[in-house]
Amino acid sequence: MHCKEAGTYATPIAGLYLSKAVSTSTAPQTVDRAVFCVVAQGEKSIVLNQRVYPFSAGQYLVIPLDLPLVGQLIQASKHSPCLSLTIELDIAELTSLMTETTLPQPASRTQPQAFVIKPLQDDLLNGVIRLVNLLDKPQEIKVLAPLLFREIFYRLLLSADNTLMLRVANQQAQMGKIALGIAFLKRNLSRTVRMSELAREIRMSTRRMHVWFKAATGMTPGQFVKSFRLQEARRIMIFETLDVNTACRRVGYVSASQFSRDYLRYFGVPPARDVKAIRANNQLQVGDPRR
Repeated sequence: MHCKEAGTYATPIAGLYLSKAVSTSTAPQTVDRAVFCVVAQGEKSIVLNQRVYPFSAGQYLVIPLDLPLVGQLIQASKHSPCLSLTIELDIAELTSLMTETTLPQPASRTQPQAFVIKPLQDDLLNGVIRLVNLLDKPQEIKVLAPLLFREIFYRLLLSADNTLMLRVANQQAQMGKIALGIAFLKRNLSRTVRMSELAREIRMSTRRMHVWFKAATGMTPGQFVKSFRLQEARRIMIFETLDVNTACRRVGYVSASQFSRDYLRYFGVPPARDVKAIRANNQLQVGDPRR
């Protein structure tokens, strides 16, 4: 058992994280990266714009864009903990697979939603199991882990709901441009980015950018920036032990009181109390998982 205690653990396989939760009272977790998540036991949910999307054992979640989302626990207890794993998606690897193999074209030209929740197929599950089993064979990780990641990504691209994955991997497509726009906003988090500047950066008209950004993320660019700033502030308060005033300035807020109000609306609890509770519950076992 690689998760003896509750928490989220980085593993010797870079990009693979294992989680165990024993209570639904665990503080909401932020998700701000492109990930593939599998629930082995229990039930979790992802929250986007106040709407809750549950997924449970036997299902997987794919978020192929770096979206600021909030994850919550629905079913977890000491007798039946919620067990899950998360794999960071490598968009460069996905793009490489697209150019090297023949993949089905997206089934629909309609604008896809920001993420996918689907039943876990046997071939995809098999690859995940073999990847986790490598943790018991550390001498094989260096050689086999990259091959298994590649297999898992390939299976995701082959899945019936591959529209969003394919469009994000294709950097020339509209969804690929939105992915580039998200990366640009994250790099410039501490300053104000005008929408005209963002549109020029990704070579779209401002109107078209707004339409595709909302379709891809469920948020306008402005809403995205606010959500990501709040999640980034939460992260640095926890891992860099910064106070509220310093953290809010780091992510581009001028007013600490406005930051606290936005934080309360987003996370449901004031920033200082939220960070204190997370540390007290020992929910972060391995340091900053982004490192």
